[in-house]
Amino acid sequence: MKIEFSPSQIQSPASPGPATRPASLAGGTNAVALDTTAALKDQLNALPVVRPDKVSGALSLVARQHYPPEDLMDRIATLLAFSLPQ
Repeated sequence: MKIEFSPSQIQSPASPGPATRPASLAGGTNAVALDTTAALKDQLNALPVVRPDKVSGALSLVARQHYPPEDLMDRIATLLAFSLPQ
């Protein structure tokens, strides 16, 4: 495959035709369903900031003396060492 690049040669577009409005905007209305947006915002605001079950699980893991396991840390260190530039 051969690709030629010549910036001095302007190629015309394949006759795109006149610009038209989408059918949904043809009547000139740009209304947005604000009630749906408000409902989504209400649902978002109702979500808890933190998940207590996940926080308690993380705290129990951190409290363990051998967390994370040493073999896991060795594997992560090996992956990091291989990803370093030579």
